[in-house]
Amino acid sequence: MRTRQLVCTERGTVELLEMDVRDPGPQELLVRTRCTLISVGTERAFMMGVENTPERYPDYHWGYSNIGEVVAVGDGTEGFAEGDLVASNGVHADWVVCSTQRTLHVPEGLPPQRAIFFHLATIALQGVRKAAIELGERVSVMGQGTIGNLAMQQAKLSGGLPVTAIDLLDHRLEVALACGADAVANPSTTDLSELPPASVVIEATGSPDAINTAFRLARSMGRVILLASTRGNPEVNFYRDVHKAGLIIHGASNGARPQLESAARYWTWLDDCDTVLRLLAAERLVVDPMVSHRVAPEEALELYEQMKEGSEELLAPIIVWE
Repeated sequence: MRTRQLVCTERGTVELLEMDVRDPGPQELLVRTRCTLISVGTERAFMMGVENTPERYPDYHWGYSNIGEVVAVGDGTEGFAEGDLVASNGVHADWVVCSTQRTLHVPEGLPPQRAIFFHLATIALQGVRKAAIELGERVSVMGQGTIGNLAMQQAKLSGGLPVTAIDLLDHRLEVALACGADAVANPSTTDLSELPPASVVIEATGSPDAINTAFRLARSMGRVILLASTRGNPEVNFYRDVHKAGLIIHGASNGARPQLESAARYWTWLDDCDTVLRLLAAERLVVDPMVSHRVAPEEALELYEQMKEGSEELLAPIIVWE
């Protein structure tokens, strides 16, 4: 069988290639993709080989949010059947083979183009869990890309009050309000020092300059969650900004998880994915306002060109493969 697959073939270049698809083995599924979601910040960083990325080309593991239908089940595989609608970390391709250890059933009635947010919402959730937000605590979320927006919503669901969304782009702040932010602030027009100090500050921009701003926005003995993968190395005065303020800093890489069993504030990837899918099905996470584009695979190539040029219009582009 052959498939079309998006591959980052060299720095700054993504191509749609035709490739072979193997049969599924034990504990594997062959899935026909319905849609995939472009993770704009991460995929742009990897495509351009910015600091703190592997600079691996060609990258055949391009994309990690896939909703599709099971068409074949490997020998000895249990819990899945042909026709099941599933969420996996499969790549941007017509057909993918995925492990059952990284695949979940999509709840009945949840549309694929909403379910597709499951993976980015799971990345956001593990950071919000580490914040251990108490009911009524003030929360500020810096950066309103897709993960920052989802972190803002999950901070509200966890009891944050108020939750303020911060971004340099007004249209992202408009989306944040549509998704339930209590307040918004644009640092280009608002003096952030005038905001009340927050018990929890979630840094979701990935900009090294934002780290020090996050420290300044936190109240004494507050918590700062480094959710975004920082693409650079900031200079930090730890004595003045962290030690004297008594701040607690949590690194919130999605890979810093238990592998087998969930524990308080540290859930497995599968358990968090299951939670997120149920939140999406219950419409407790709002995702429709974040969808900036719906494109066919061939049209996605233009989006990557826009990403290379640093387009600010892209938020959560969906690739429709059916």
